Amino acid sequence: MGTFKPLNTKVFTKAEPELSDEAIYWKKFTAPAILKDFGPIDYIDVNPNDPYHFAVTCSVRVQIFNPVTKAVYKSLTRFKETAYGGKFRHDGKLICAGGDEAEVKLFDVGSKNLLRIFKGHDGPVHRCFFCINNSQLFSCSDDKSAAVWDIASEKIVAQYRDHTDYVRAGAVSPVSADIVVSGSYDKKVMMFDTRTNEVALTLDHGAPVESVIFNKTGSIIISAGGTDICFWDALAGGKLLSRITPHHKTITCLAMASDGLRLLSGGLDKRVRVTDMTDLQPAHVLNYPSPILSIGIESNDKVLAVGMVDGLVSVSRKIEEDGKGKTPRIRYTLREWRKREQKLREFEPLQEADTTFTEKERQMMSNIDRYLRSYRYSKALDVAMAMYNTKRKAESVVTLLQELIR
Repeated sequence: MGTFKPLNTKVFTKAEPELSDEAIYWKKFTAPAILKDFGPIDYIDVNPNDPYHFAVTCSVRVQIFNPVTKAVYKSLTRFKETAYGGKFRHDGKLICAGGDEAEVKLFDVGSKNLLRIFKGHDGPVHRCFFCINNSQLFSCSDDKSAAVWDIASEKIVAQYRDHTDYVRAGAVSPVSADIVVSGSYDKKVMMFDTRTNEVALTLDHGAPVESVIFNKTGSIIISAGGTDICFWDALAGGKLLSRITPHHKTITCLAMASDGLRLLSGGLDKRVRVTDMTDLQPAHVLNYPSPILSIGIESNDKVLAVGMVDGLVSVSRKIEEDGKGKTPRIRYTLREWRKREQKLREFEPLQEADTTFTEKERQMMSNIDRYLRSYRYSKALDVAMAMYNTKRKAESVVTLLQELIR
């Protein structure tokens, strides 16, 4: 009669979760390059035209970078005090920026010349935008007002003083030159129609508003403040469509991506959350080393730049598909690697697990051996299942079942 050998319990390597299609999509981006500036990155905007230069507003300057070389392409320094909100015109040839000087300045990107200075606000101007007709500007200021300017004459076309606190967020409609939106620390989002010079909609976000944008079609206003993002139907009297809470700290910036199919939100929790605009469900998370203040992304995701409170700028570019529209090589390689890794795991030598068990668990294992020795297989399985139910030790159950099969 042969000697009885006790069970040798093994530990199985934990399988990594499979990558979702969304995760695979964001894997198409190059490893982020980190740039360092001398203060918090107030605003980032990406030129919508090739080669997709991006403007970083920080301290007393607006710097325009090349996304490939990461070198400074142009530097706009005609600011005596802190600059805010450098924004490209739709053709990428002009850029506007506000600042603590209570002015909006208009620059020619190619020559760096200061073309216009718009004076009329009584406080720092934090955000400014080009209207889609390219002949007007929209600005938001700490003097609790928002203004529309005529670029040619440098005069105010309309000024709205309906807010009761700082106005530090704004947006212009992508489909109408007459519709603008402002967001304030008074927790209100207001939509103005320059044809009537009146407030068209007043929306209560419920927290100081840090960022406001339109969706691609201009039918939905998206506001961010506190830890909430609100979606408002601009065509149905400002009806609240949805309220989501993707972050656990203050949301500081919003950006539309993937030609309007994805919404990016950045916050002080050091994360950029990706929300699917088709169902408003969370799709992906991008992690960064510091709290986030600004996001700049090209409409088709060619370039992604993220600015942080400590002056860091993370820059990534999407790896292009080949000319025939086949699946990118990186995606194929990644899937192949996953399959090979899984096969390797199946044939890996299993590790001894004695050191991972407590004294009580070792005693239970010896009970399993005692029941096996006396051919009481049902009792041995009961003990193994008890270990799994109390300690979630699946190794004992698997080892016993393999032994019973043999």
